[in-house]
This record gives sequence, C-alpha cells and structure tokens, in this order.
Amino acid sequence: LYNYREDFKTTEFRLHDYDTSAEKEQFTNQIPLGRQHILQLVKNEKIPMYHSERWFNDLSLSTINSMLEMLLDDWDMTFTTSRQYHIGEGGLIVLLGSNGNLICVWDGREHIDIHLFTIEEMERLHQDLVKGFSTATHGNMKIGLRDDQPRGIGRVINFPSDLEIKKV
Repeated sequence: LYNYREDFKTTEFRLHDYDTSAEKEQFTNQIPLGRQHILQLVKNEKIPMYHSERWFNDLSLSTINSMLEMLLDDWDMTFTTSRQYHIGEGGLIVLLGSNGNLICVWDGREHIDIHLFTIEEMERLHQDLVKGFSTATHGNMKIGLRDDQPRGIGRVINFPSDLEIKKV
C-alpha cells in the first residue's frame, strides 16, 4: 500500500483534548425566535394523466390562495397584508402578519413553492400544512422537498424544543 508504515501507532483523542469553549458559548447564546418551513409541491406522477391534466388546467392563483386560507384558518395566523401578483403564467402570494408570514410561488403549471415562517414554534401547523395541501390538491401534487429550519439570533442551530430540558 501507498505510504504504509508497519510501525505506525494510532493516537486516540478524547473530547476533553479539544477546546470546546467557542461551541459552548455559541450554543448558550443562541436565541431561537421562530421556525422556517420550505415546501415544494410537484406533480404526482402516480395520478393518471387524464385526471391530473384536467385538475392542473383548472388551477389558478386564487384557487391556491383559497387552499392556503382554508388550511391556515384553523390556526391563529392573522395576516394583516394579503397580496397576489400574477407573474408570467403563474404568480406570487404574499401573506404577512404579526405572528408570521407565508410566501407562495406558483410556476403556472405543476410546481408550487411555499415558504412559511412562524414566530412561535408551531411545528404542528407546519405538519398540518403538508398534509392539508396534499389533501386539498386531491393527491395531484406531492411533496418534492420539505425543509425545516430554526431562525433567530446568535447563529441559531436549534429549535426552541431542542433546548428544553426533558425529564427522563
């Protein structure tokens, strides 16, 4: 073997051999403020084309807005600003509120991106949004990508629930 040394002796390092003070300081100084959820919905290829083609032909920006409002109606998401912009064949929906915001981009065909930010950690809202959108689209769309991220101050890497001390 290349660079093989018969007399090589391995060295084992332990955690206390390293200075972890910077990591501990970052961990204790982070202040999580909310949850960001990015969701991409794409055409479900398992649905027969004749069924999904008719559904996608009837899809509109106002239909998507109605679906979003219906899904968020059960939650205390109060939006003070609601705007729809027709862009190209698709459009943009912007909902801004005191406890979060939602931005939805539709390509006019078979792809919807949803960005939801909530001030409080409302993980169940995010989960309900995923399930609800799949149901509201009658299975014609599926989750192509889902990404949850904590947001806050101080290089946040943890959700507030991750920082809670749990009794065993």
